[in-house]
Amino acid sequence: MNNNRLSTSGKPAVDRTLLLSDLAKLLSAGSNYEMKGGRMYIKSLNRYLSTNKTFSVQLIDEANGKVLNSFYSVPEAAKFLGVGVGTVHYRVRHGNRFLFENKSVYFSKEDKQDGDK
Repeated sequence: MNNNRLSTSGKPAVDRTLLLSDLAKLLSAGSNYEMKGGRMYIKSLNRYLSTNKTFSVQLIDEANGKVLNSFYSVPEAAKFLGVGVGTVHYRVRHGNRFLFENKSVYFSKEDKQDGDK
């Protein structure tokens, strides 16, 4: 009735000692993750862990610190500026100043709270 039952399947038995030694080797190798600069870094992929956490951004005038525009998300800001999403992410992450309507501006990031949507 059950052709895949371990005792009668006809498949070769797994060497338990080899399996346990492989498992011990994997566990002793250490974690594939490490913290770098407050962010989770994946060693094997050589990149940071992406959290896909939504955050709002504000476009701020560098001269007087006034908020020129607020955006619910990075894609919304990118669409408004006519640039790619990656460009806005880079500018938010590095605090790059750039010209917008002949003003030196930068982005400020705000994390969304649990109650926000």
